[in-house]
Amino acid sequence: MLIKVSLFPNPNSGEFIVQLNATQKETFTITVSNQLGQEVLSEAKTVQEGFNEFTFSSNKFTTGIYMMQIRTSEGTINKRFSVQQPKNDK
Repeated sequence: MLIKVSLFPNPNSGEFIVQLNATQKETFTITVSNQLGQEVLSEAKTVQEGFNEFTFSSNKFTTGIYMMQIRTSEGTINKRFSVQQPKNDK
């Protein structure tokens, strides 16, 4: 079971960190979907009891709103975040 999940920075440029506290060792499935519901990232992560931190980075993230789902044996946790691509000032 997860006690707390944090995703930062938010907004980000396609790279972000997920921190979570788990009450037991478990394998979670983490998926990220775009506004159309299309899956753009999916990874299985094994978490240890206590504090865990994962970094995600993908060039598949374009500017927009995304939903991260963490599926555990006890349910699903959702976190919404936005991606803002840096502007090129030329």
